Order: sequence, then structure tokens, then C-alpha cells
Amino acid sequence: MPHSLLATFHSLPRMPRFVASMTDARKLGTDRTRAKKLAKQALVDLLLKLAFYCQGEAIHNLAALLTTGFEIINTNRASGPLDQPSILDLLNNVSGQITVRGNGVVNGRMYRVRSSTDAGKTWTEWPDFTGARLMVLKPTVPGTVYMVQFCAMGGSTGQSPWSNPVSAMSI
Repeated sequence: MPHSLLATFHSLPRMPRFVASMTDARKLGTDRTRAKKLAKQALVDLLLKLAFYCQGEAIHNLAALLTTGFEIINTNRASGPLDQPSILDLLNNVSGQITVRGNGVVNGRMYRVRSSTDAGKTWTEWPDFTGARLMVLKPTVPGTVYMVQFCAMGGSTGQSPWSNPVSAMSI
């Protein structure tokens, strides 16, 4: 690290100034708020300079970059296959409906649910859901056992593998 940037970083005259301006801004007043904003911007500018320097020095060397203390962010936006979701619970609290609680999948755009009343020989697909936490299947026939699976839509393959089936009786 160049001596000037290192010395500037270690002295960090902007940090105490920013902390003091935060405390001072609580007393209200446009001049104090403006001073706080200027101190914050000066601190952010200094930290950005340091981050860009560290990134430039440690280019293609992840081990060196990890020693800087900065958070490493993956900028790869390539689409890949989706993970298999899982059903956390099937709730049958309301007559004529089953609520599926599942875990979301990273990069899953929507979720498709299917159910079977004949042990998986034939499947009925339900309308797609935007979230995996609560997917309500209605109407269901009270007294009928439903085997349920769901998958995430999106990714490079179009959809994830189906979750393991879970069964519940509709009340």
C-alpha cells in the first residue's frame, strides 16, 4: 500500500469527525446536519479509495483479498441449476385447504406445486406461487390424503428437482 494512502487510512481523521458530527446532529439544526453529511461523505470516499486499492493489489489472489477485512462479493451473475427445495410442513388448519410451508431456493423465480391422491400415480398441478413460505392449496376434499411436492422455477435448467413428497389429510 502506498505510504500516503496507508498514512491517511491509519490516521483516519475523518472517522472521529464523523462520529462527533453524528452526536452533534442530534441537537438539530441544518448546519449540523450538513456537517454530518459532509463528514460521512468524506469517510465513505476514503473507505472506497482503500477498497479499490486493496482490490487492485490483490487482483486474482483471493487469499490476499481476504486478509483486507473487506467483505468479498461474488459478481458472477451466470445462471446455474437450482437446488432442490424441501417441504418444512403441511398445515391443515382450515377445512378444505392445505398450506404448504417450504424453504425458498436461491434464484427461484416462482414455485410450482403438485399433489396426488393416489400415492403418486397421477399428479395435479396447482397455480404457480411467488413465494415458498406459504402456498395455500384450495379447495381440497376433506378426509382425503394428499401427497404434495413442489419445485422452484428458473435457473439454467428451467426448474429445480421436485422436493421429496410429504403427505397430509385435508380436514
